[in-house]
Amino acid sequence: SDNEVACRLRGPNRRGGAWVTIRDCAFYDCKVAIRAEEKIENLKLLGIGFGDGVTRKLHPVAGGIGRGHENTGERKVPDLKVAIRSGLR
Repeated sequence: SDNEVACRLRGPNRRGGAWVTIRDCAFYDCKVAIRAEEKIENLKLLGIGFGDGVTRKLHPVAGGIGRGHENTGERKVPDLKVAIRSGLR
């Protein structure tokens, strides 16, 4: 795979924390597409597509996902070569 973890997202800790929205994005060829850590709050995953080579779509660790989580519109996306040539819809 090209990446072990494509997006590593952390919740509140001594350095702060992130409120993340990932919208209309496609993941290919990675062991973990989205790693959510430390009770990340208000994580929004909207219209996320997963293509070939994604071993694990969402991996919550170290407290996982906190309040305000939304995951809607998940979809299978075409082969990467097709997506590059024709785009994603």
